[in-house]
Amino acid sequence: VSAPLAGALVYISTTGDAFTGFAALLALGLGMGTPLIILGTTGASVLPKAGGWMNQIKVFFGILLLAVAVWLLSRILPGSISLLLWALLAIIYAVVLGAFEAAASTAQRVIKGIAWVLLLYGVMALAGALMGNSNPLQPLQLTGSFSSAATAASESSLFYRTESVTDIEQKIASAKGPVMLDLYADWCISCKVMEDEIFAQSDVQQRLSHVMWLQLDVTENSQQQIDFMQSHAIFGPPTILFFDNAKELQQMRITGELGKAEFNQRTSAL
Repeated sequence: VSAPLAGALVYISTTGDAFTGFAALLALGLGMGTPLIILGTTGASVLPKAGGWMNQIKVFFGILLLAVAVWLLSRILPGSISLLLWALLAIIYAVVLGAFEAAASTAQRVIKGIAWVLLLYGVMALAGALMGNSNPLQPLQLTGSFSSAATAASESSLFYRTESVTDIEQKIASAKGPVMLDLYADWCISCKVMEDEIFAQSDVQQRLSHVMWLQLDVTENSQQQIDFMQSHAIFGPPTILFFDNAKELQQMRITGELGKAEFNQRTSAL
């Protein structure tokens, strides 16, 4: 069963809304069937002719597959290594597109221009990776960047990180003031984004300096961690819980990724 069909079936079984379910399945069927009907009735008259451009299409989709692989690996690899992979991918594709070959036509000049843009980005990403940066969108940013914030977070983070649920529960029970508990995992991209853009910022740390910062690392997803998440109705990271006098402040719970401004607003009552 495909994901779109499974999603529609789950919605129907959960809500019991037959009409909306009928409309969703009808739209799904029309969306999948209409292009096939059009191609089947018109035939080759609307299809592009075969040629050398198809090799470029194969290369393009091959690069896309490699890009997806790099994106998936970035969940478990260090940020600088991920940026290095992005740099190598951009440089290789630039060479394949003919960045160093002569252009004989307008179309080839356009392709060569795109290749040089990719090549320049690849060089910048390579330099950024060697500098220790990790943000593919800002590979050369020196201050306040994705990677520099991550370095600051690892060196001066206020979080007490542990994999032990027992340790977390003991610290919550013995806390003299409010507690912020962040559920983190190495494979959680949103966790790393929030770590860099929110928790590593000095103004956030100063504003919440009176709060005990705890971080439960659920990367291993042990049975004890699973039981803890189930007992607190937590779907998974990123989730932030707030406690006072060992009792959770349910109205302040944060689930999912959010920006710094929204985080400051949500935690203004602490």
